[in-house]
Amino acid sequence: MEVSNLSLFMSAAFMLIFTPGPAVLYITTKSMEQGWKAGFVSTLGIEFATLVHVGAATLGISTILMASPVIFDLIKILGVVYLLYLGIRKLTSRAQLSETDGQKHKNLRSVFSQAVTVELLNPQTALFFLAFLPQFVDPAQGAVPLQFLTLGMIFVTLAVIVEGSYALLVGILGGWLKNCPRLMCAQHYLSGVVYIGLAIMAASYSGIAGHVAI
Repeated sequence: MEVSNLSLFMSAAFMLIFTPGPAVLYITTKSMEQGWKAGFVSTLGIEFATLVHVGAATLGISTILMASPVIFDLIKILGVVYLLYLGIRKLTSRAQLSETDGQKHKNLRSVFSQAVTVELLNPQTALFFLAFLPQFVDPAQGAVPLQFLTLGMIFVTLAVIVEGSYALLVGILGGWLKNCPRLMCAQHYLSGVVYIGLAIMAASYSGIAGHVAI
């Protein structure tokens, strides 16, 4: 791949990742709620799922998926329902102000799997890569699938760095909040509102609300 083309891709990818979106909002919510480790583990979970989307797009699976409106709509609905479930569960549970070491390790595994599930059920990621990556692929420079996969891995690496930084900074702020139980309790329920807000955003962006209304 040409250096100029790769540099342009990295600049565009960095700007897209740096601009806070649903993924950053999800990660910072986890980081504020459970500490920077949970936020960083959420970052790894989301980007692991993103790699799956990249691999699927590279193999052409995403193209096949987009050709089936029924399957595509089902995945979108499942993603919205899962986010609603996370939000409702948070709003109906009590804030936990302290945990044992064993609980923390167990929760980190749960945080990772939860983040993977949220991102896997986000077909907008597959659409994004199908629309964005081909703009920087040049068939004259070699195997297209290899270029596609390489660009996807670079994007994921940049995302881990940027989103991980968000998790660290917000996690430090969350550590200060732990000294104030009332603020921690309020933040706990705010997290639930954020999850439900993400579900509404996903439904609106995907057109699910209108589809269901019809």
